[in-house]
Amino acid sequence: VRIYQAAGSTNQSVPGAVFFHGGGWMLGSIAADDLFCRKLASDLNHVVVSVEYRLAPENVFPAAIDDCYSACLWTSENAKSLGIDPSQIYVTGNSAGGHLAAAVALKLADSGKASTIAAQVLRIPLTCHPSVWPGEKPPPKKNMPILEDSTAIAMINAFITQEKDRGNYLVSPLLASAELLRQLPPTYIDVCSADPLAAGGIAYAKKLEDHGVPVKLFVLDGMPH
Repeated sequence: VRIYQAAGSTNQSVPGAVFFHGGGWMLGSIAADDLFCRKLASDLNHVVVSVEYRLAPENVFPAAIDDCYSACLWTSENAKSLGIDPSQIYVTGNSAGGHLAAAVALKLADSGKASTIAAQVLRIPLTCHPSVWPGEKPPPKKNMPILEDSTAIAMINAFITQEKDRGNYLVSPLLASAELLRQLPPTYIDVCSADPLAAGGIAYAKKLEDHGVPVKLFVLDGMPH
């Protein structure tokens, strides 16, 4: 992990963000998101713990989730020495990192450790494997800049190599049980309307809301992934 603290930080404990980078479970690194994490720490005066998790295709499901989960628990256990208020830890990430944040929150709930985090901030996340989408599938998005359906599917399939795992709640948070969903903390989700992942983010926000979770959804209209 890499730790970021605002310059001139006092001895007062502050919120802590456990951050998971994007990159389609195959790419990216803590170095690639270094500037973002610096800004997050300095602008919000939060301590940021950026996680270098194992990547596919060399490391498949559930390796990345296990790494992120362990990093979250480590942050909680070491919160005071990191200058973090242990009651104000949240998980966050963008794209694949948003998926990993959602998965970690659910795994914490399933492990009886839901109180470890106070919130989840999911930015343009994948919330369901396309092959197990419940009900009518959203229309495909083709010829999109940055990310289109076929690319997204290829990347997640490099991470999720076994078809039997696609409906696992750690892969597809949208399919998580009501028992787990009800334990989740207040949630912020943002999506880009021209992103293949947008429908999943919107559906997850609604499902969380239906299960009593406070949710704020922000849609960037017309924007790609």
